[in-house]
Amino acid sequence: MSKSSHNKLKTQKNLKKILRLAEESFKAGKKYADNERHQAAADKFLAAAKYLYSLKDLNTPNSEIQQANALAHASLAFNELHQYKKAKSLAKKALAIQEKILGTEHHEIALSLNDLATILIALGEYDNAKYFLKRAIKIQEKQLPYGHSYLANSLNNLAGIYIKLNNYNKAKTLAERALRIQKEYAGLDNPDSASHLDSLANIYANLDTHDKAMELYQQALEIRKKHFGELHPLVASSLNKIATVYASLKRYDEAKSLHKKALEIQEKKLPSDHLDISTTLNNLANISSNIAEEEYDRARKLYEESLIIRKKHLGLEHPDIASILNNLAIVYSAQGQDDKAQVFFQKAQEIFRKSFKDTEHPFTKAAEDNTLKLQHKIKQLERINQAQRIELEETKKLSYLGQMATGVAHNINNPVGIIRMAAQRGLRRLNKPEGLTPQENREIFETVLNQADRLHSIIENFRNFANGDRSQREIIDLNRLVERVKDYFSGQFQSHDVSLELNLASSKPQAYANNFVLEEVLSNLLTNAREAVQGQNNATVWVKTWADEKNSGFEVKDNGPGVNDEQVEHLFSPFHSEKTQGTGLGLYFTQQALAEINAKIDYQKSTGGGAHFIVTLPIARKEHNNG
Repeated sequence: MSKSSHNKLKTQKNLKKILRLAEESFKAGKKYADNERHQAAADKFLAAAKYLYSLKDLNTPNSEIQQANALAHASLAFNELHQYKKAKSLAKKALAIQEKILGTEHHEIALSLNDLATILIALGEYDNAKYFLKRAIKIQEKQLPYGHSYLANSLNNLAGIYIKLNNYNKAKTLAERALRIQKEYAGLDNPDSASHLDSLANIYANLDTHDKAMELYQQALEIRKKHFGELHPLVASSLNKIATVYASLKRYDEAKSLHKKALEIQEKKLPSDHLDISTTLNNLANISSNIAEEEYDRARKLYEESLIIRKKHLGLEHPDIASILNNLAIVYSAQGQDDKAQVFFQKAQEIFRKSFKDTEHPFTKAAEDNTLKLQHKIKQLERINQAQRIELEETKKLSYLGQMATGVAHNINNPVGIIRMAAQRGLRRLNKPEGLTPQENREIFETVLNQADRLHSIIENFRNFANGDRSQREIIDLNRLVERVKDYFSGQFQSHDVSLELNLASSKPQAYANNFVLEEVLSNLLTNAREAVQGQNNATVWVKTWADEKNSGFEVKDNGPGVNDEQVEHLFSPFHSEKTQGTGLGLYFTQQALAEINAKIDYQKSTGGGAHFIVTLPIARKEHNNG
């Protein structure tokens, strides 16, 4: 035997071996696919394709078309695994090989076009999917009656795209034609017919013709039960669809029951991250979000679980992702979490615009409308909050004025009493024969004048506090500020048997701040401290002034029960109060008011018990004298 003959024989043996391995891999893949072991099937189909590709230079008949067939089957397996991008790549490779060998009008080409379009629909690439489906339909229409079911499937898939694009009239025409072809050539008692019935029912449901939709969904359910039994995922799919009709009719209990039944089947028969489970979770969330406010947390949790599954299979830019984001945003808005809602609405709007391009598409418009409504709601809330804040500020101010008025009344009593005694003394002496000496006249009039000046000062300070500008900054003597506020409150502290002690820094600390803001802050801290200690033995409140190189300030400390660790975290939060009659706004407004003049307030845990607040202020500097 010559060397060339030997090599030829060896090549033939290798060829047969490779073809045998390819055939075995392909058959194994088919077996795995029939048993819904899609990953194993994909691996075997890819192995078959690889074997066949190795023969490309040997001019073996049919190896290329067999390779395309293996790639197409691998694509279908990855489609079942929801690995759509990989499925798309393989489907395109298979189609290119088939068109090269079979031309562009072969019936096998139509099948591949339909398969590719199905993957593109799952990816949300609707324009591309429409193009391939129309090509497939054009080929298949020439094949009738052969391939009737393939044509019906292509028409049904195209109808599904128009449903997603909200063109229900076009979708209805296509779906009805698909069902007629299926009925004429194969009857309706088969699983393919159930899919056609579902499509038409979906259109009627979107057109709010609920009775007709229910009738068609029920018909599809009975077909699937007959062919697959009660516990098949396709039966679960039918239950889900019927439940959505009940939900549209606000028959939420019936809808919820069917969705739960569908979920039970899916959790038994499908992987935990299957897209059908995501759909059911989303449907259950829709019901929870419509039932009552107390169900919002459950709805949000279900949407989030559904979103995790969809992100895994569909990526971040798919319209189905946008739908869940939109639903989540609605729940967040209903719960008052408007910042989160706005982010989700805007992201949904962005995805819908990319997917549908048509800015008038209902999904895009819905997301835009939701965003606009939320922005309007936020503006309204801001206006309401501003009005409420102004109102609360006024209420707080009136409260301080009321407290201070008590102190002012007490302080007024002293000079009034002295004036009264001076006048009584003068009258008594006038009734005596010797009358008043010039010196006694001077003393009485000086006493009256001094006390009148004191009264004027007390009243003027109170008037300034009530009407003062809280935005103007000036140099403030903190010791004098503390003494003045003490005068306002000394009567209250005495009447409640609370000692108010001052520890004023000898350095006479000065701050660059607003006098009226500081009086309000100190008044609030003193009121809180008095209320905390009143009724206990040796009830005491201390006020201390201080200054260092950078700052000055004052501290208010008491020997009351203090603030427990859990409450410290929320101490300056609005509407948080441990007092039964408290609004929880005092310390919040204190912090806000100080922030506006570049100052701050801190709470320090006191080793001896009680509460200890430290107010830190910008220190007065030489340049402030020129301001």
